[in-house]
Amino acid sequence: CRTHFSKNLSSMVPKTQWPTVSAMFHTIFQQPDSQAVWKQAHDVVEFCQQKFPHVADYLEESLDDLLAFTNTPKAVWTKVWSNNPPSAAQP
Repeated sequence: CRTHFSKNLSSMVPKTQWPTVSAMFHTIFQQPDSQAVWKQAHDVVEFCQQKFPHVADYLEESLDDLLAFTNTPKAVWTKVWSNNPPSAAQP
């Protein structure tokens, strides 16, 4: 899920750099459509490549799973993207 992925990323960068990497990572999910999501994801990978190549590699290898929600209509993205444990989605 996004939460655990973000936590894994945080363990891969110095604490002083985490706010920047975290902010960049979260911009991926704030895009208006799937094309923009993927473009932003690749921009974040490129950004990380400069200072944290291992983070860039980890992120790039995970994009298909992490961004699978973009294969659904935008109207249901918040229901299908993986950022909460399954129990949180139940009434």
